Amino acid sequence: MTRALGIDLGDVRVGVAATDDGGRLALPVCTLDKERKLSDRLRRIARLGQQRDVSVYVVGLPLQMDGSEGEAAAKAREFGTRLAERTGKRVEYIDERLTTVAAHKALSAAEVRAEERKRRVDQVSAVLILESWLDRQSHDA
Repeated sequence: MTRALGIDLGDVRVGVAATDDGGRLALPVCTLDKERKLSDRLRRIARLGQQRDVSVYVVGLPLQMDGSEGEAAAKAREFGTRLAERTGKRVEYIDERLTTVAAHKALSAAEVRAEERKRRVDQVSAVLILESWLDRQSHDA
């Protein structure tokens, strides 16, 4: 049972999700506001991973619609590399195309008010990223 932390990196906020103790379900954890320095963001996420005893970090990879990697994907990969160096833990990437759209739709369907939706959309996106990774793990097993 692998414990993992899912990360939806954004320019303004970062959504974080974690697997349950059994490593089977993805649950929302928090939304982090942007820090002035990347090192602060890395430190906060590393601390969340340490508190949850994770063995892998799953970073959403914002591919372009044609599947190619642009500037945002390069930033995500740089973040993942630095996170791996800082924690000594494995970092994996999951295609996160349309997760924010799906998160908005899910929150709307749940009749979450627009103000609250804005606060929670990054967490829901992180859950979707982590669920995709969990699905891939079960298919590869």
